[in-house]
Amino acid sequence: MDQNAQENVVVFSGSLGLGRAAEIRDQLLDALTRNPNLLIDCSGATEVDLSFIQLILAVRQSAARRGGRVRLRHPAEGPLATALLAAGLTGVPAGAEDPRFWTEGT
Repeated sequence: MDQNAQENVVVFSGSLGLGRAAEIRDQLLDALTRNPNLLIDCSGATEVDLSFIQLILAVRQSAARRGGRVRLRHPAEGPLATALLAAGLTGVPAGAEDPRFWTEGT
């Protein structure tokens, strides 16, 4: 699919944790159903836990299977960067498909 194809922007703010995991999952799946190219904006997050990170990683795989891709609007910072660091996900694993996903944004 053309990388310049229109992206479906999905905005998340506030607490992005286990308490909202079902809501976040549903929002991501709804967006993915409409367009496999997602641009995620979580710059308004006040709290992020591993459940949000897992949902983002899962939707990336789902989008790729549909010929799309998921990008972050902004590099991970604030609560997202803190959660990534705590989870040990800030390094570049060997063989990573896109090692800059969390750090570069669009």
